[in-house]
Amino acid sequence: MNHIEELTVEIDPWINEKLFELLELNEKAKRRGEPVILPFVMTGDSDGENLTAFPLHDYVECVTEAIKYAIDQRQMRQYIILGYDGYLTHDGLRTDALFYKAYQHGTDGWLNFAQRYRPKKLFSPYKRIGSMLFIDATAELDYGSVSSQ
Repeated sequence: MNHIEELTVEIDPWINEKLFELLELNEKAKRRGEPVILPFVMTGDSDGENLTAFPLHDYVECVTEAIKYAIDQRQMRQYIILGYDGYLTHDGLRTDALFYKAYQHGTDGWLNFAQRYRPKKLFSPYKRIGSMLFIDATAELDYGSVSSQ
């Protein structure tokens, strides 16, 4: 279950572990029928971990605030994971996806991951589609297709 498709880079064990812990938490919310996941930033270092959620008002603005916060944390934290809800086009298909952007201090940039899913509807439950995907590594942090469900 903890498999990342198309992974072409090494990732730190802390990041790998936290990606799947966060995915499980987000999936529990989706199974309950929550339409959108609050944007969040998890940071970690020798002092412990911290999870900061960004309350909804306008979803795109919240994701933008989370991105700014994540960027500001780079000099102070060993690890950062930004998470939010959005859409992913993969193999020609557009699907709902949970996005995760991971950073490790001392590296050149952000590792970008997505977990595709089918949202819960009246007569169908939430369903994970495939394994988590490694999308790419980027020097800058962006937010691609953000869901404003």
